This record gives sequence, structure tokens and C-alpha cells, in this order.
Amino acid sequence: TSSSMMWTLKFFNALIISLSIIFFYFFAKEFIGNRNKALFATFALAAIPAYLSHFIWAVSLITTLFFPAFYCLERIKYDKRWWYAAALVIGGIMVVQPTHAFKFGIFFLIYWLVKALIERKFLLHTLLAGASGLLLSLFFWWIPMLVKYGGFLGLLKTMGPTELSANVKGSATRIYYLSDFIWAKTQNMINNPIGVGVVLFLLFVISVAFVLVKYNKGLFKKENSWITITLFWIVFTLIGLNGARLPFSLVAFRFWMLFAIPLSILVSEGMWFLMNLSEKIKISKIIVLAAVVIGILLTSGYQKYAVNTAMWGPGQGWSSNEELAGHMWLKTLPVNTKLFNFLDDDWTIGLDKYSCAWCNDVIEFRKGAINKPANELHSWMRNEGYEYTLLGEREARNFGINETIGKINEMLNSGLFRVAYQTNGVVIMKVA
Repeated sequence: TSSSMMWTLKFFNALIISLSIIFFYFFAKEFIGNRNKALFATFALAAIPAYLSHFIWAVSLITTLFFPAFYCLERIKYDKRWWYAAALVIGGIMVVQPTHAFKFGIFFLIYWLVKALIERKFLLHTLLAGASGLLLSLFFWWIPMLVKYGGFLGLLKTMGPTELSANVKGSATRIYYLSDFIWAKTQNMINNPIGVGVVLFLLFVISVAFVLVKYNKGLFKKENSWITITLFWIVFTLIGLNGARLPFSLVAFRFWMLFAIPLSILVSEGMWFLMNLSEKIKISKIIVLAAVVIGILLTSGYQKYAVNTAMWGPGQGWSSNEELAGHMWLKTLPVNTKLFNFLDDDWTIGLDKYSCAWCNDVIEFRKGAINKPANELHSWMRNEGYEYTLLGEREARNFGINETIGKINEMLNSGLFRVAYQTNGVVIMKVA
């Protein structure tokens, strides 16, 4: 890996998302039973703007794990021992991110229930895989965490919300309209982009109409179970997407990437319908396929490319350009230079400087550091090997302007610290 924290995060996030496209193909090939349809579905998923972005979060990993999990579940019909692998992946899903883990659970229950009803079998090994994965996550993660934080409510507080609610909106949820689905834009949400694109959305509508007409009496045949499961997944994700209109919601905006999955699967059926129809009216299948592919690239793929290659801002945590510029100066120091921050280690580590985030003595000292005299600060930092410290607008927001300015003056007047770099937003001090 690189010595740069930012580069490492960006690279592995992009790698995970790229692998998800490959994993999806193998899952779709097993699920649909046709490698050509699976290939087209994979192209659709790669092109649709709503499916992931270069935003770095745990949701990228957990969504990627959906596909190996369902691939293993599909392979159970050939060899029952695949349930071991399925259970292991599902156990991993259950500990990556809580809200998406719950949504995976609904995906899994739809998958198992529809297949069981259609095949008129209990599908014990499929259910065993899901239950075992859940138990693995409970024993290795959730139960220890419940014990550590004193129960469910204590654990919930560590995740953000402090009270139970049937309406968890998330940071970017809003009411969505038909135009949000049809028109993909080159400017989009930074976390979970929205939109499908004109051509892909029209193909989706054609696909839904086609399967409902053609398979209206055959949706519950074994060979068509994948279509029925996909339709139920679409219904579930559309309900989730419209959480802002409903009395219940679970981070509705994050359903966009999940909606993209069954949509991409179903449009493969619509594409084959169009190609077969074109053959009847003496138009080459290749021409129709090429036209649709080009249309998707122009109305979905280009927009996705534009969003994922656009320059991002520095983030909302900065109070001013002066504060940002001061922190960027830290990049001129050698990697892993020890820097003490009076608030936390987040920005220190993000800028490739070192502070022991898990050391209890550092954590305890930081709690009251702003109130400690300059000589005590200096003595502790020298003993711990810290070479730099800083105070600026971020600290002023937390400790107060007067307290922060007073601490800067006290430290500099003591002669134990000197200014290494200064802007109107932050003072970076060298430990003498």
C-alpha cells in the first residue's frame, strides 16, 4: 500500500467497487442461467449512476458482499456444502454495516421464501446458511458489543441515533419524483448518486411489461423463479426508496444502489425481447443491441463517469480556506511525524501524520489538555515523542475563541513552543 492514507482509502474503495461488478456477473450467470443475459445485466449495473460511487464508506463493501453471498446460495443446488461458504459471507455482511445488513436480510428472505414456494421445498441448506451467518455475527461481534455498551440502546448511541424510531431518514433522503429516475445528471449526490437514465429506464419499463404479460401464469414455475424474485426485490427497493413519503423509513436514499441491482437483472430480459422482436421485423439483433448499448452509455454511463471523475471539495468540516491551507502545510512534513491534536486524531491521521488513536494514556491526557499549563503540555509531548501540535478554528468552535487564543499565547510566551506555520485559521507549533 501507499504511505498516503488518502490514496490507500481511495484505491481500495475503487478496487472493492470494481470487484463488485465482477462478482455481480458470476452471481447473475448462476441466477439467470444465461451468461449472455448476465453479461448485459453486468453492463447495465456498471453504467447506472445509482449504483455506488467513489464515496468512501462501509456501504461499498457490504453491497459488494451481496453478490458472493447469493452466488454461494445459488451453488447450493449443485452441492449442499456451498452453504458453509454462504454462511461465512453472510456472517461478514452482518458485521460490516447495520442498516444494509438488515436490508440484505430482507433480500435473503425474499430469495428463500419465493424459491421455497415455487419449488415446494423447505430449502433447508439455504435457510441454514442465512441462520448460521447471523449466529456467527452474533457470537463474534454483536453479543460482545451489546455486553460492552450495556445493551441495545447503549450500542445504538455509538452509531449516532439515541432513540428507536421507525423513520430513520439518513443525511440525504428526500421525496423522489419520476424525473429523478428518468434523467441521470452530471451533477449528483456525493454519497449515493440517484437516477437511472432515459434509455435504461425505458428498457426497465419494457422489461416489467414484458415479463408480466409473457409470464403472467408462469412466474411460479421453477425455471422462472429468478424473475419472480427480482420483481419482489424491485418492489422492496422501491418501497424503501420512497421512505420520505411513508411513516416508516430506513435511510431511503441508500436504497438507490440496491434498486439498481434487480433493475439491472430484469433489463436483460427486456433486451432479449427487443432483439427477438427486431428479428421478426427483419432488423439485425446486433444493430438493436448496439443502439441500446450506445444509448445507455450516452444517457447513463457518461453521467456516471462525470460524477465519479469530478473534483470534490475539501469537505464540510473546514471553517475557512485559511484553516484548510494551514492543515495542508502539514503535508510538507515527513509521513508519520507525531502531531498532537487537542480534539481527536481524525485529521492528524488523515493527513498522514501520527498519533496513537488507541493508546489510553493519550486519550486520557487529551480530555483535559486544553486546561493544562504550557510546561505540563511540553513535558508530556516531549516524553511521548510528539514534535508538533496545533490550535485553530476547529478548536475555537469546541473550546471557545477566548480560551483557544489564550492557550496559544500561553504556549508561545512560555518559550517551550514556537510557531512552525501560521494562517488566519490555525497556528501550528513546534515542540521546542
